[in-house]
Amino acid sequence: MAIATTPATFSYNTLWLLQSQKTYVKFGVKACNDALLALSAQMDSSTFTYEVVIGGYNNTQSDIRPGFSQTPSISASTPGILSCTETRYFWVSYEGGFIEVGQGLDLGQRRILDWKYENPHTVTAIGFSGWDAEDEWEFSHTEGTLVTNIRF
Repeated sequence: MAIATTPATFSYNTLWLLQSQKTYVKFGVKACNDALLALSAQMDSSTFTYEVVIGGYNNTQSDIRPGFSQTPSISASTPGILSCTETRYFWVSYEGGFIEVGQGLDLGQRRILDWKYENPHTVTAIGFSGWDAEDEWEFSHTEGTLVTNIRF
């Protein structure tokens, strides 16, 4: 088990998970709101990135976005999905431009969002961020290679 934190500012520059053979990620997060993931072709959220927001808008809504900070393609009402005091578990799958988000660690179960993009890009790096508080992220050792404290 690996545990990493992201700072109390919005930035994908501190925690990335590198994956070349998988089309999904399973993780836990302890956060009051705004657990953010950048599903990228490389360790850079500015190009070829899908963005997933879990517990945004004061922990009331979750989104899938076509790019970094863009208008959501789809949103769902998810009040209280995150917790400041306990780790909550999620999975995100991304294959051929079909993005799915669910609760728990059982891939394909308890789905809360899904969206299919035309002209998909490959995802080999996943950036993690919070918004306005330090968040704690949890990964199993089989999820990929964690890269932390990055400075661009």
